[in-house]
Amino acid sequence: MKQKLQISLLAYSAIVFISIGQVEVIELQDKHLTEVKTVMATVCHEAFELGESPESFEKELDEMGEFNDLNGAQQVYFGNRGAFLLLIDNNKVFGMGGVKKLTNEVCELKKMWILKEYRQQGYGNLLGSRLESFARKQGYKKARLEFWFPEKQSRVIEVAKAQGFYEIEPYCKSEAKIYMEKSLDT
Repeated sequence: MKQKLQISLLAYSAIVFISIGQVEVIELQDKHLTEVKTVMATVCHEAFELGESPESFEKELDEMGEFNDLNGAQQVYFGNRGAFLLLIDNNKVFGMGGVKKLTNEVCELKKMWILKEYRQQGYGNLLGSRLESFARKQGYKKARLEFWFPEKQSRVIEVAKAQGFYEIEPYCKSEAKIYMEKSLDT
């Protein structure tokens, strides 16, 4: 699934071309698990001020079971009409996200995290479009996602809305504050 990519984005009713360069989008492999967990903990620590340090927060996440799906990615994602993709730059994981089956017609976009130094460069849109494309090919009709800290995620919530997501009632037991959904019918 490795590809060198260049994408164009629709922004403010004008086409903006963003060069992605040598970034690769690949499926999660066991050899990346440690780095993926570190990226997730780092982003959560920086963005939401969770944990005393990224390292201590990574340990907390592990103890809370937040990595169970990644540790069992074959069963949770790949073996169940799902995917988990990584964004890689010069062999360094800097972003990630997954598609997880909720029902035969509904999936959830999971663990979409991008390191701070790579944000606002089109990589979130790249990752989201690849995940949505995968979900469509799997026959999902709707994609859902949740936001736990909307006061600190206002920009990404606005991007989700611009891409067709709308707020819905909670669809799972979670501490999330906002739940969203998007039709995948083309």
